[in-house]
Amino acid sequence: MLLQFSSAQGPEECCIAVEKTLNYFLTVTEQRQVDVIILEQEPSR
Repeated sequence: MLLQFSSAQGPEECCIAVEKTLNYFLTVTEQRQVDVIILEQEPSR
């Protein structure tokens, strides 16, 4: 499965929302022992 979390060209608030969503996703997948590989990650602008 391939998932993409993106704030596109949104304001900094969108980047914060993506960061919180990704952190929650990683927490839940770790609890459920699901392997996750992050293929690409870019800092906010």
